[in-house]
Amino acid sequence: MWRLEEEAGGQPKEANARSMKSWLEGLPAQIPQIRSLEVGLNISSSERAWDVVLVSSFETEADLAAYSSHPQHQAVVALIRAVTAEVRVVDYVAGDALA
Repeated sequence: MWRLEEEAGGQPKEANARSMKSWLEGLPAQIPQIRSLEVGLNISSSERAWDVVLVSSFETEADLAAYSSHPQHQAVVALIRAVTAEVRVVDYVAGDALA
């Protein structure tokens, strides 16, 4: 999840959110390890809401690692960092119970 700067790169937050969505949604065509990828833009006016969320899945942790280090992913990361105020990440294995 990302909170975006109110303005960055000469663009308002809403335009940067749409750009992020486009950049991220282009990754599955370039990174075969991505099993699924969905990008959501916030529609809530709550102060607790974040601006953009990414939900993606991979077959294995090795696939996640390959995605994370892929040059195209790293290029998108650099673009996103330029417009982001805060970020939160959760990586997990689906179906695993907490010990």
